[in-house]
Amino acid sequence: MSLLALQAVSLLTDFTTKIAAGVILAWTRTIYLQFCLLAGKSASHEFLQLLTYKAMTFSDAIEKIDTIRAYHV
Repeated sequence: MSLLALQAVSLLTDFTTKIAAGVILAWTRTIYLQFCLLAGKSASHEFLQLLTYKAMTFSDAIEKIDTIRAYHV
């Protein structure tokens, strides 16, 4: 192989390696975030307050709410 061909192969390999590394990093981040949600991450306090308010004002027949739990927000 000529020197020019070797440089072209080397450049292509470097470019492919960088793309592969970027894809691996993106998938790793996605897997981590999804795992946190699947593991039962609780909703924020503000969201729970909003959910309580919405449930209480939904109908006049609702007298009280005992417990509210929300996950995967």
